[in-house]
Amino acid sequence: MAANKLSLKLVIDKKSNRVLFAEAGKDVVDFLFSLLSLPIGSAVKLLTKAKMMGSFGNLYESVENLDATLINNKDLLLSPKVAASPLNVPVLIQNDEATITVYKCSLHPHYGLFSTNPTTTCPMCTYSSQYMSTATAYTPPNMVGKGYVKEQVLYMVKDNLTVMVMSSTAIIALLAVFGIDNVKSLEEKVVDLGMDEGLELLRTSWQSQNVLSQVFLTKKEK
Repeated sequence: MAANKLSLKLVIDKKSNRVLFAEAGKDVVDFLFSLLSLPIGSAVKLLTKAKMMGSFGNLYESVENLDATLINNKDLLLSPKVAASPLNVPVLIQNDEATITVYKCSLHPHYGLFSTNPTTTCPMCTYSSQYMSTATAYTPPNMVGKGYVKEQVLYMVKDNLTVMVMSSTAIIALLAVFGIDNVKSLEEKVVDLGMDEGLELLRTSWQSQNVLSQVFLTKKEK
């Protein structure tokens, strides 16, 4: 993602040093919506315990520290599968392949029962305890090349990450909400959205209603 940064145009109220909204294309909105497909376990792993809000980091660390013999599947919690992402959507974690490997029971291959763990006992094999260990490929619903939203539309992303179609009516209404009657108090600023900014957006979205302002206008201490 660092080599494939996106850009968005911020509209800033200079007086309050706050982002009123950002003009964003399909690629940025696809990225924002892709955050909804990110499992919490993967988010904690990305952000690290130090940057986590509340106690989720402690849960993650507890799983890490517990002996593997006490947990059925550590990887399921520490590195959960990420929902399939459309091509060209810059997510924080990407699946390496469009298909994933799932497992079924060799004795009941046509019952539609699958598992991501080859040591799962087949529920149909009540007495034999047969493992669902026969590998097969599963292709998630086809969104490849489509993304989440339509192209040829300009979107408005508010400071709290509310996304809507850009329109003069929406802009006028937003200016009225903030009591801005002079457009000279506004400035535009084009910013990059890469891996670092994406992680900050993810973290800040769990803590604040002023996400864009905090990520792009607040100076971070080194």
